[in-house]
Amino acid sequence: MEEIIRTIDGEYDDWVSLQRLDAQTTTIADTVQTISCDTRDFALGWNFNQPERYEDASCGLEHRSNEGLAHMAELMAKGDMQPYVIEQQEILTWLGQLCQKLGGFDHDWRYLDAKVDGCRNWDIKYIRFVRYGDSHFIVCNAYWWPIEWRKVLDNLYDPMEEERKMERLAEQAAPMVLTNPYAHLYDAPKPKPVYYDGPCCQRCKNRFRSSQFCADHHQEQRCYRFKLDK
Repeated sequence: MEEIIRTIDGEYDDWVSLQRLDAQTTTIADTVQTISCDTRDFALGWNFNQPERYEDASCGLEHRSNEGLAHMAELMAKGDMQPYVIEQQEILTWLGQLCQKLGGFDHDWRYLDAKVDGCRNWDIKYIRFVRYGDSHFIVCNAYWWPIEWRKVLDNLYDPMEEERKMERLAEQAAPMVLTNPYAHLYDAPKPKPVYYDGPCCQRCKNRFRSSQFCADHHQEQRCYRFKLDK
């Protein structure tokens, strides 16, 4: 049987599966400042430095990380950290509950999305933990934006289930369409692709409408040609 890792410390510098970390007996060394969990396979990595802002980040993922760190600093200045702080002995237990709710370790890969601010569309591809005092951590999304972690478990979103729901609705509607004598009279309009040409962000070769600023590329359109359907 594989030995269980008892302490999260400097002995391991690579990603370690959550399955090898016993939530009841594993301790987190005081020197550990940040912990990251890859929610695709629930592996953990950690280091001994606080996260730092990128010096040159005008758009993209670095821009988002700087925004997250700035927001965290604002919350600290206001003393409004309670919804985002977790006790360090709760971290592994909470991550284990997330993993089990998403199918457990039998799944080699998964997509974690939750209907919580800062947790949509791959925002929690990684969950970050930043040390806050002696025995607490701040829970953040992949871009160091603090999240209300207590809401995540009850608001998980499965996009595949949404697709399956639409398939079931289509199957239920199929007999009605097939038996409708007027079905041939309906010709649904086909959307026409419209491409917008505008200033380039200088980082990628894609071009956008003038209303699309570089700071927006990280949302959905970064590194893809901007396309809308009428």
